[in-house]
Amino acid sequence: MEPNHQLPETSRDQRDDMRELLEQCRTAFEDRHTYFKERQRNFRFYVGNQWGDPMEHPETGKTITEEDYIRQDGRVPTQNNQIGTVVRNLIGQFRSNYPDPVAFGRNRDTAQSGEVMTAALQKALDVNEGNELDARNFEEILVSAASGWKISYQWFNDLNMNDVYLENIDQTRFFFNTDSDDIRNKDVWLIGEIHDMRMQDIIASFAKGKDDAERIRKMFPWARDSWEYTTNQYPAYIKKYRDFYNPDNWYLKRVVEAWRLEHRWEEFVHDSKDGSYTRATDTYFAERGFSPEEIELYEYPELVHFYNQDRVELAQSQGVNPEAVALLDIDSRYEGVWRVYYITPLGDILFEGDTPYEHEQHPYTFGRHPLMDGKLQSIVGSITDQQKYINRLVSLMDASLSNSIKNLKIVPTSIIPDKMSRKDFSKQSIELNGYIFYEDDGTGRTPKMDIVKENSIVPGAQQLLALQMNLIKEISAVNDAVQGSAPPAGTPASLYAQQAANASMSNKDIFDFYFGLLRKRNRKMIQVMQQFYTERRYIKIAGSGFRQGVEQMYEPDKVRGIDFDVVLGETQNTLAYRQLVDTYLKSFYDDKSITLIEYLKTTSLPFADKLLQTLENRQEQQQGGQGAQSGGFPPEIQQQIESGNIPPELVAQLEGQQPPGGQGLN
Repeated sequence: MEPNHQLPETSRDQRDDMRELLEQCRTAFEDRHTYFKERQRNFRFYVGNQWGDPMEHPETGKTITEEDYIRQDGRVPTQNNQIGTVVRNLIGQFRSNYPDPVAFGRNRDTAQSGEVMTAALQKALDVNEGNELDARNFEEILVSAASGWKISYQWFNDLNMNDVYLENIDQTRFFFNTDSDDIRNKDVWLIGEIHDMRMQDIIASFAKGKDDAERIRKMFPWARDSWEYTTNQYPAYIKKYRDFYNPDNWYLKRVVEAWRLEHRWEEFVHDSKDGSYTRATDTYFAERGFSPEEIELYEYPELVHFYNQDRVELAQSQGVNPEAVALLDIDSRYEGVWRVYYITPLGDILFEGDTPYEHEQHPYTFGRHPLMDGKLQSIVGSITDQQKYINRLVSLMDASLSNSIKNLKIVPTSIIPDKMSRKDFSKQSIELNGYIFYEDDGTGRTPKMDIVKENSIVPGAQQLLALQMNLIKEISAVNDAVQGSAPPAGTPASLYAQQAANASMSNKDIFDFYFGLLRKRNRKMIQVMQQFYTERRYIKIAGSGFRQGVEQMYEPDKVRGIDFDVVLGETQNTLAYRQLVDTYLKSFYDDKSITLIEYLKTTSLPFADKLLQTLENRQEQQQGGQGAQSGGFPPEIQQQIESGNIPPELVAQLEGQQPPGGQGLN
């Protein structure tokens, strides 16, 4: 009986190469430790833990955190988290301007295919909850100055279907060759991430049979399937600063996914008929009529020779001069090829192969902003100093209030009535605050009770606090106008709008950079869809405004081979955009340029979908000879009519009446 396994056998040379690859990956990962530490500090400030920076104790010389030092001094480490407000405001700006991707072919003949691909792309983003992933990735770039996605094709258990799978990159597990200094990442030759997986998940992902499962278990000699330990196997520092070879938890197994650009001699076929230049593969020749047996028997140059002979013979049979026939030409180039490896920490190969994607790249899209001399500086990192100074001022003011004299009263004993104790005098005078009793000095002045007051606020502290608060707004460009705060009395509306526009201009760079990343990501998603969408599928999504029938079905043969580009259009989720569109649509409808159904399909009015469904149902019933729908409108529509939200002319159209100057449904 033949062994039941398909895992690659690892030779000594391969194992040496995998160990070298692992060291390359480890070096790339550990070269990012400075970034990891800065990201961890920025994230700590963002979530409100802003007293965690280490310091040297002035008396003991030991290294402790600022929070511990303040508490040892008997004070409370108070803080005012302005960084969180800045980040949440910028995320809100991004959500308010979330762009709609639009795909289009590079020539006029592919315009309709562009609409189909746009609908397919929006459907894929909807399936992956792309708006949430993109918002969280924008949050990541604000905090750490880097973010990205991984685009693959996987099975969705909840939807019971295969589709493009989009996931955010975990920057603490991500690595690439850190000598890369191109903002476009075109000089990246090594990229990947580390995975912590359960043993059963590793077996399910890579084993093709029981023998493979046993081999995989032997690749992890320390593996355990039972929860027999009660403590973690590895030191605590691994959890704080992730180790490359060891998993975070003892019951998980570390698997390294590495994509490396490797150069080798590759054969390319040039077809002078259409000018294409294609890598020679078995699939290429199979698509040109060669059988699997022929492809296995002959070399690629021989197959090209046979194909050229067939072209010449076909041309001669049709009376065409053989010298005018466009032929294939094959040559070799030293070409870079992306290969993927899934490796264990000991150098065993779980999987290896050339990139499975027709775009011939790795599945990652990532960016760093700003990138200068290999260094990054996030928005959060640029305002941490101001945040620390604000916290110091708030803490100082709090300590001054706590330690100051508050309404302390000095009482001469001569004014205390006879037969009344000092305790009774204190209770009857006032129950709050404190008293100090003293003997009259006998100078003859009238004894009285003095009240001692003290200014408990440090002079100038409030002005310094206001200065630092304004500095944060200036540096982050999130001022009062951007936040929507009420302007001071007498501020002209035009000036307030100009202040908001000027502040938004300061953050235009990072928004445009991130929108550029989204565009690259969407292009790669389209390429994956063109490759793996091999069957017709329903792609209509809510709110699409394409021509009727175009967005209903995805036809793989009609879009395969078309070079699509992607632009990010202005979102229809903003109030200003919706109002502008609805105004133009209403004018088109009044001018009889569009029908009622076309108007309802395009408008963003909240009742449009219900009205459109009512009209389509009525038309279907009339075409079936059932007459008009009885019982009036659905309850939701009737409620909208009674409340006056639906214009009377639309109600008249729905009731089959023709208003003055109106038109039919179609």
